Amino acid sequence: MGFGVVITGGSNGVGFAYADEFLKRGHSVVICDIKDTALPVKALQLRNPDGQIYGTQCDVASAEQCHELAEFAKEKLG
Repeated sequence: MGFGVVITGGSNGVGFAYADEFLKRGHSVVICDIKDTALPVKALQLRNPDGQIYGTQCDVASAEQCHELAEFAKEKLG
């Protein structure tokens, strides 16, 4: 059984690659980014059809949005 993983900046680049690798290893993943995560989540779902991937928009410079991210991750990952 995998772990729950939260990746900031997960919509592209290194964050997207980390999410892809964690999914391949059987972990559930929440990605967040300052921009909409719908397309990256769809791409990760296509690459990892058995994986559990969730996305949300979050500016990590905002304490309030980070709190909302934590609540989202807790709800989705347990």
